[in-house]
Amino acid sequence: MIVHWTRPTTTRSVGSIVLLLAFLLTLASFPLQTTLNDPVLLLMQAPLAKPAGLEEILPACLAFLALAACSMLLIAISRSLTAFLEKSDDRHVSIIGRLAGISWATGSGLGLLLLLLWSTTASSVAFILALVLFLLTEIGAPLLLLSWTVILARQLRAYQAIGNLGAIGLLLTCLRSLLWGLNALLPITSGFYVAAGILNILAVIGSSFWLLWLWLFGFWCFRQDKNVRSVTQAPQASRKDIQINETHIKRRTFLRFFASVGVGTAGSAFVLARTGLTIGNAPEGESDNVPAEPSLIASYYFVLSVIFVRLFPGNSAPLRTTVDPQRLSFPFAVSFERVNADGVPAQFVYARGVTKNKVILYLPGGRFMDVAREVHFFLTAQLSQQTGAYVLMPQYRLAPEHPFPAGLEDCVTAYKWLRKQGFAASQIVIAGESAGGNLTLTTALALRENHEELPAALVAISPACDLTTAEPDPLLGNMVSRAYASYTNHGAVDPHHPLVSPLYADAHGLPPTFLLAGTEEFAKRDTVLMADRLRRAGVEVKLEIWPGMWHAWPLFATDTTTLSQNNALPEAQLSIRHITKFIRQYQRT
Repeated sequence: MIVHWTRPTTTRSVGSIVLLLAFLLTLASFPLQTTLNDPVLLLMQAPLAKPAGLEEILPACLAFLALAACSMLLIAISRSLTAFLEKSDDRHVSIIGRLAGISWATGSGLGLLLLLLWSTTASSVAFILALVLFLLTEIGAPLLLLSWTVILARQLRAYQAIGNLGAIGLLLTCLRSLLWGLNALLPITSGFYVAAGILNILAVIGSSFWLLWLWLFGFWCFRQDKNVRSVTQAPQASRKDIQINETHIKRRTFLRFFASVGVGTAGSAFVLARTGLTIGNAPEGESDNVPAEPSLIASYYFVLSVIFVRLFPGNSAPLRTTVDPQRLSFPFAVSFERVNADGVPAQFVYARGVTKNKVILYLPGGRFMDVAREVHFFLTAQLSQQTGAYVLMPQYRLAPEHPFPAGLEDCVTAYKWLRKQGFAASQIVIAGESAGGNLTLTTALALRENHEELPAALVAISPACDLTTAEPDPLLGNMVSRAYASYTNHGAVDPHHPLVSPLYADAHGLPPTFLLAGTEEFAKRDTVLMADRLRRAGVEVKLEIWPGMWHAWPLFATDTTTLSQNNALPEAQLSIRHITKFIRQYQRT
């Protein structure tokens, strides 16, 4: 038996299908973004570090199946609407709708196939398929739907203002995707990630407006009880024959006003809710590589932070108020123990179940002037919990009261104290961020000069490797130059000294080193140059430059007194897992 599709002949029938399309699209778009980080996932050479779990696969499969259904609905709607359009536009709507539907249908098939490939192994074939899917659904389909929306909103006079906003949103989606493609072709250090992040936020807002228009268009069609063409082309003379009294006119005006207010309120709530949920539910990711683009929540945070810093420059005075870690909240059991490391006050941080034969010497940053903050305790607790190691965080002496070499001497003393406690050098990893990243490298250099056995590995996050120059930073401003001046006692210490600026040191013999930096920070240059210097010295180096990330972003697992997955920056969690994997690779028990 052959079943033929019969086009709806009334706007009410068309409206029902449009509402179904809007419903399925609203449902399909959210799980793809919040479980698989689609479409950023499509640009990554190694999208998944482990086979995707059922909690990821099932929603994504349902979303791609919903997209396939949407493709058929879009084609049916486009064919049906031609009966209600002027001859100049009916063919365009039909062709454009079919092409967009074909793009969605092909994309859904490729998406289901990629889910199977990603669940087994990443390959060049999967990347090619992902690229085709990206071009179809993130560039081709938005452009087609833009034209489709503009023609319908203008011709049928159905919520033209919101339709135009939705069309702009589709254009922004296309521009964002094109910029993402450009970033994929450029070296990471040269990408336009801030612009791409802003466009991504605007694209999410704009796509929400387009979905809103689709909902309203469906209701608009559903309410019509006449042929649209006859309504839009009705002669003016026939309307003059209709006699409506003044009271009825006022009543209709009053009702239209409140209807407009209701639509505006509900529409604003829809756009805000969808945008907020999409930004706030960015997935953490499980990639062995860095993300191809910053997450929505990271871009949102960075843009707001830059604006806030410009409007309210912070106080650059040293922070000396110590943190009581006992008042912090953790999702796992963690303990803190104050110790005296041969005169250096320090704190052990260790999660329940850690082994006593490996330790991380974590050197907290803070412009060489600030004590450890809440974020340092959160980071060290996570490192302990994920590596199964103790973490010792010393409070080294701080500038400007104690410039170089006081802080470095304390870090060396803390390392030697750990050795006295029975830890072998192969059981110790030194790590730190910012100024602590500088001290991580210089501590290893100082130990080598003193002919001490070196630690198993080094981890330097956003390290300050060259104190001879202060690169501009969008969030720190002139704090970088002030910190350098303070640590070098305002020029009394030569900033070219290899234990001040490790970039100028002989790096031969250093242990395996993991260097991380973001594209939007001053330490990007230092980190890239330091990695090159280490490689030329024969040191095993792992370098990661994270797109769109700011200075010391792994610390931003939370900005409250509670460590929770619900308020975590996805890039912070993923980078901590990368650090954990590196430490586990080299640390011996």
